[in-house]
Amino acid sequence: MILSALEPGGLFIGHLFGNRHEWAKHSTMSFHSTQEVEALCNGLEVELFRESEGEGGLVTHHWHRFDLILRKPMV
Repeated sequence: MILSALEPGGLFIGHLFGNRHEWAKHSTMSFHSTQEVEALCNGLEVELFRESEGEGGLVTHHWHRFDLILRKPMV
């Protein structure tokens, strides 16, 4: 859906929750493995793919996140 929504040269900038995020146990939200996020990037130019994980937040919990900047090719 990301690829079809973008104009040629357009950017997707966003965050996805990783499957090791603490909320994955108790939520109906979407959580992704590294391989699933890599597959979502197919057909797009990857300008940033950063996976991070740790402890913290306003209410301390284990977090796992993917930061993405993806560009739709011009051709």
